[in-house]
Amino acid sequence: MKMPEPKNASHTHQPPAPPQPQQRSPYRHMIASQVAGFVSTISFYPLDVVKMRYMSQDGTTTRQHNGTTYSSLIRSTKTIYKEEGIGALYRGAHVAVGGSVMAWGVYMYLYKTMLAWAEGPPSVDTASGATNANNSSSVAFHGKALASVGASAAAAIASNPIWLIKTRMQLEERRVDASKATGEYSGGLMRSAMTIVKASGWRGLWVGSSAQVLLGVPNSLNFPIYETIKAMRMRQTGKTSLDFTEVCLCTTFTKTLLAVISHPLYLIKTRLQDQRSLKGSVHYTSLPQAVVTTIKREGFKGLYRGMGPALAQAVPRSMVQFVVYEACLSLL
Repeated sequence: MKMPEPKNASHTHQPPAPPQPQQRSPYRHMIASQVAGFVSTISFYPLDVVKMRYMSQDGTTTRQHNGTTYSSLIRSTKTIYKEEGIGALYRGAHVAVGGSVMAWGVYMYLYKTMLAWAEGPPSVDTASGATNANNSSSVAFHGKALASVGASAAAAIASNPIWLIKTRMQLEERRVDASKATGEYSGGLMRSAMTIVKASGWRGLWVGSSAQVLLGVPNSLNFPIYETIKAMRMRQTGKTSLDFTEVCLCTTFTKTLLAVISHPLYLIKTRLQDQRSLKGSVHYTSLPQAVVTTIKREGFKGLYRGMGPALAQAVPRSMVQFVVYEACLSLL
């Protein structure tokens, strides 16, 4: 005799759940981002030097480099090489790499840790008893943005002395035929730090920190926007990761947008941290004063001086950053 089927039985086919990316601890994300930071920083460092010198120049002779005000990316690169040698294009690279590794480590660990708190404890499947780790894609964009702002602010404050020294090394002009001892910041990290402390006290190491922290607001959206676009793309394709082309497209869109938004703050920070900020006829003493002075002397377009070199450096660097990050993450 055929037994009746239970009323709640269903023959409806349930589609499989979309694939979820593998969950990893904050430490793995931290290590992957630090390796990526190292590779991307050293790969495009000469462009960073040119960009910083561009932004520091305000049309006064005091802030010229190599006796001129730069007006072309290619021409300025050739001028630096001719007047100061190839070493000038890598001056401060060791400091920049150390700062990048430190800043990315602090940022990524705090960011992923705060997202884990927001996600809550892992859920348990009552049928199988399996533990299902929550996914960071379940956190709303505003939650990711808040976590990223907090992590970015902490990284900015912790690494400001390193960025200050790196900036001064890049802006320091030393002729090919000059003695190696002529540069105030020609030594290592500690020697440069002591030079600043002797001249301005310990507070001098945090010159420009207000602009650095404010920079963290637009820059902190980099990772949340990237992760949001990444999650949308993976839902569309049913994949658990992006391929090389997809990573490049995501980062190009994200970094171009944020670079344009954050450039004025980056320029003001550079001028505040320049060792010549209080020399010559034009001084830069604080964030508000520097903004007003720049607009008054150069117009609003002055806030975007060096935008071309900045995009030439920031966009490909960001592409390398995320490609290497995703590659490292897949191995950890």
